[in-house]
Order: sequence, then structure tokens, then C-alpha cells
Amino acid sequence: MTQTVPGRHRAAAIARKVAGHVVRGLVMIWAVATISFVIIREIPGNPVLGQYESLIQKGMSPEQAERATAVLYGFLPTGSLWQQYVGYLGSLLHFDLGRSLSTPGVEVTTLIGHAARWTVLPVLAGTLLSFLLGVTMGVYAAIKRSGRLGDALALSGSLLHGVPVYVIGLLLTAIFATLWPIMPSGGPVDVEFVP
Repeated sequence: MTQTVPGRHRAAAIARKVAGHVVRGLVMIWAVATISFVIIREIPGNPVLGQYESLIQKGMSPEQAERATAVLYGFLPTGSLWQQYVGYLGSLLHFDLGRSLSTPGVEVTTLIGHAARWTVLPVLAGTLLSFLLGVTMGVYAAIKRSGRLGDALALSGSLLHGVPVYVIGLLLTAIFATLWPIMPSGGPVDVEFVP
């Protein structure tokens, strides 16, 4: 009986810790969503209103321009700021990110889906490659730590650990896309495409 009580306390402590992390994560998501909403409302220029005014200048009636703009962007900012905020949070909860302002008429989730495959695959490949190389070189450096190659691996690993990842990425892009152009420098390229 005395052995089960500490187990219960440990499980309760873990549950409290996990619940705390979940609550902090939800608060962070809410804060980022709220800050995004405020920033978008405060920046100068309104593409939806600009489209509406452009359609009116082209000779449409205000009702026609309102309908056309609503069809193009999927919404019109109507109602009080509070109503817009509640609608915005409701859309986010339903994973409805609306339509793109840069490519009108296209859903944001569609754009994210097209970009995700060109992000997820290289990240997975890079993570796997860095893990395999890091473990292999780390084990070798530990085994041969008194040799020149082991010292060089340990020193280079320590130096590279202090360099930010984005700097290494820029250097690799400069080397393999400019100096030795064996990789594309901008956007995905079909390997079967012949220029």
C-alpha cells in the first residue's frame, strides 16, 4: 500500500505538469492570434477596402462592389471590432484561414499545403542527415579523441555549434547555388525539367 501512494503522487504531478504546459500553450496561441489581429487592423492600407473602392471607380454600384469583394476575399469587415475579433477567433478554431490577399480567390490553406511539401521533406531529410552525421562523427571523435581527426571533429563541432543556423544556411546557399551552382537558389525545381 505504501508503494502505490508515491506512484499516484507521481502520476498526479505529471498530470499537473502536462496540464500546465497545455494551458500555457493555449494562452500563447490566443496571444499570438490576438496580436496578429491587432497588427493587421493597425497597419496602413486595407486591400479589401482598396478592392471595393477600385470596383466602384470602375462603375459598379456599391452593392455590386461589396458582393464582388466579398466573393473575391471571402469576407467583408463589417460589424464592430469586437464582432470581427470573435469571428476571426471562430474561423481560426475551425481552421478556416480565409482567402489570400496576395493571390485573391485562393484559400490560404491551399497555399500552405502547396508550400508544406517543399518545407517538410527538406526539413525531415536535413534532420535525419544531421542526426546520422552528428552521431557518427561524435562517436568517432570520442573514440579517437587523442588523434588529429578526433581533435579536428571536436573543435569544428564546437565552433559550428556557436554559429546560428540561418548563417550556415546562407553560407551553404552561397556556396552551392552561386559558387558551385549545383542546387537551385530560388524555389522548387522539377528534376525532370530541361531548360
